[in-house]
Amino acid sequence: MLAAPSLSSPTSQYGPPPPHHGYGQPQHEYPKLNCSVQTVKEEAETCTPTFTTVCEDVTIPIKKIVDREQCYDVTKTVCSESVTVVPNEICVYEYGPKEVETTAKTVSVVYTSPCTVQMVTVCDPGYQAYGYGHEVHCKEVAQETCYNTPGLQDDIQPQSVIFPEPAKICVQKPIDLIVVTCEDIVTEKCITVPEVEDGEQVLQVCQPQLGEPDCNTAELELPKERCIEIVYGYAHGYGEPHHPSPY
Repeated sequence: MLAAPSLSSPTSQYGPPPPHHGYGQPQHEYPKLNCSVQTVKEEAETCTPTFTTVCEDVTIPIKKIVDREQCYDVTKTVCSESVTVVPNEICVYEYGPKEVETTAKTVSVVYTSPCTVQMVTVCDPGYQAYGYGHEVHCKEVAQETCYNTPGLQDDIQPQSVIFPEPAKICVQKPIDLIVVTCEDIVTEKCITVPEVEDGEQVLQVCQPQLGEPDCNTAELELPKERCIEIVYGYAHGYGEPHHPSPY
C-alpha cells in the first residue's frame, strides 16, 4: 500500500503556538513526523512452477474382434422342362343304319273240326204214362259229334330289318408331354464372421509431475516513504547539524 504523504502544519516552521491558559479549551496534538513518498526501483525474481509429463508403458489384456472366413456348401435344385411328343390314336364309334333281309316267323290260328262218337240211349216215341206199368223200349245208338278246335300254324314271311351298326373311326391325336428334369447343384459359399480372441495391448500412461521452477528477474517500481521527526522549539540542538530520524 502507498502511504499518503503527511502534510506539515504551516506553523511547524515557527514553533508551536503559545499555549492557552484558558479553561475548557481542547488540547491539540501537532504532527511529530514529516513524511514524503518517493519511487524506488528494485530488482525482484519471479518464479512460476513448471510441469513435466512422465510416461510409462502398461500392458493390459484385451479382447480383439477378428474376421474369419467361414465356408459351407449350398445345395440348389435346378429344374428344366422339355416337351416330348407322344403319338396317340383316338378311336370313336359311330352308328349307322344297316338293312338286312331276313324272315319273320309268326303263327296263325287254324281251326279244325274233330268228331267223336258217343253212345246215346234212344227210346221209342209214344205216349208214356208213368205209373201205369207200360213197357218202354230203348236202345243205344252211336252218335257222331263234331266241334271246332283252334290250332297254331307257323307263318314265315320275308322281312327287311334295319338296325344300327357301329363303325370304328380312329384319328391320330399326338400328346405333348412336358417332362421336368431336376438336378442338385452344390456350390460353396463363404461369408466373413466375427470372432473374439484374447490379446494384449501396450498403452502409454502419462501423468504430470512438478518440475524445476521458471524464474525471471523483473524490475519493480515501489513507493518508499521517508519520514523526518519534527522538533519544535530552539532549545535542543540549535545551530547543530540535524540528522533525520531513521523512521
